Amino acid sequence: MSDPVCILAVAQDPDTLRALARAVAGEGDQLLTTMDIAEAIATAASERPSLAFVDVTLDAGAGLALIHHLPAVCEGVAVYAMVPDSRMETGTEALALGAAGILLTPLSGDAILRAVNDVRGRLVQDRERARLNDELGVARKGRELVERVAHLLQVGARGDRVETGREILHMILGATGALAAKLQVPHPDDAERMVTLAEEGEASAAARPSRTISLEVHSRTIGVITLDAPRYDVDLSAWADVAAGALALSMGISRDDAAIRPAGARVYTLSYFEDTAQREIEKARRHGRRLAIAAVLLEDGVTLPASLAEEVTLGAVRETDLLARRAPGEYFLLLPETDALGAHTCRRRIVDHSRQAGVAKASPSSGPPIWIGLSVFPHDGPSLARLSEIARRRAQEARRSSVYALGLETMTLARLIDAMLACPILDAGQVSPFPLDLSMPAALSLVASSCREVRRGGSVLALAAQHSATGLSSIVRSSLPREGVVLHEVDAALIEDFDTAEAVVLVAEHGTWTLCGRKKGGRLTAFHCADPLLADLVSQRLARAGSVRLS
Repeated sequence: MSDPVCILAVAQDPDTLRALARAVAGEGDQLLTTMDIAEAIATAASERPSLAFVDVTLDAGAGLALIHHLPAVCEGVAVYAMVPDSRMETGTEALALGAAGILLTPLSGDAILRAVNDVRGRLVQDRERARLNDELGVARKGRELVERVAHLLQVGARGDRVETGREILHMILGATGALAAKLQVPHPDDAERMVTLAEEGEASAAARPSRTISLEVHSRTIGVITLDAPRYDVDLSAWADVAAGALALSMGISRDDAAIRPAGARVYTLSYFEDTAQREIEKARRHGRRLAIAAVLLEDGVTLPASLAEEVTLGAVRETDLLARRAPGEYFLLLPETDALGAHTCRRRIVDHSRQAGVAKASPSSGPPIWIGLSVFPHDGPSLARLSEIARRRAQEARRSSVYALGLETMTLARLIDAMLACPILDAGQVSPFPLDLSMPAALSLVASSCREVRRGGSVLALAAQHSATGLSSIVRSSLPREGVVLHEVDAALIEDFDTAEAVVLVAEHGTWTLCGRKKGGRLTAFHCADPLLADLVSQRLARAGSVRLS
């Protein structure tokens, strides 16, 4: 069967839309139709069509601008201009703006199918090219890995710790593109104190993103690598295992000297966590259940002893949950039989407990003393390595959340929205807020699309501000099913300075989505993002106004 193509048709003539529908019927292709330019742009951004047919005479010629705008919001889309015989000069303008071709109206089925098949062929070629490139990249990386591992283990076997440390840093710098790296090992007389074994590259005094990699021999941390401004966000678990083995060789450490957990401790070793998590993942896969992994990071500059951090975390979770120490100031938490909503509840509880414990921070910067990132099986990945990497990345992203970067914690919901609308886009990774300026029909379409997305599987929590007139809450209500969904609609009249404001929060198995903004003149100026901390804050403000209890 041929590959289906997602097609966007933008026209006001019913005969044109019917001709397109007849031509693509039976091929399994998806046809999206609209008569509105703003809705066309929103649909292209959300649905990512591969092919678009645009009537350039739409809205007295304004449709011609779509030839330029659609590829800007949907990279790679092939846009064909639909032009009447009497307006051939408009077709020339469309080609100048980047149109892939011209179709004369009234449309013929053959012309439509030629355009669809051209795009279908291009998609097949692109997929095959990507597959071949992936295979070539895997082969190259495999050869490089074998060569580097052999050399590194030879250096480690000589027993020169400093030289081994330098070789490890060379390897990690090459894999991540970082500007500088430092390897620290525990002090021989004080395991809680780290000393520098090797440094490579030129570190900068300027504040830049960093990343830490723990080198473990089962439960024992024998080294910690700090990277300065890594350029590539790659999975370093394999590199870390190789580096730990080489460093262990140089230090004369056996990889088998591990216990399940130190005597008297409630925190397990990393190796025991990995073994248990693997079994729980297999059990969840076999019985169709959920499972969550949390990465727990202590904020830099927090005067929080490891024992207190562990006590705070364990006091907020169930007896069946398992906490393991990955590195100094970093933990993994296994939450069996826990879906995304339960995991987010657990995350909020741990942060609240850490604040109630009176944890002090050495620096006055905003934010909690503990940062937590979550991943949920199976939606975030099928393997422990994938789930752990996602959880750690999300914990790092939480540190750059707009909630603390803009000091939103103490603001009312209305002031929070105005502050977000006034700020530029923040660099918070994949959860960065992005601005929107849409007509209300386009905004309703965007919310409906997001509601369809969160229905992919599992439970859903939704909150929305409800206005007496039709607003975004109405589309949330109509787009979400009753089963498996908890929906709270809060009367906007109960929220201070909220006459023109809108707020929607969706929490699902595979993430969170927040949309907030203000309406003016039939348009919505807003921001949206996937930041779970901002979703928490907006949810709490809505729940407080509507006397809603969030579990």
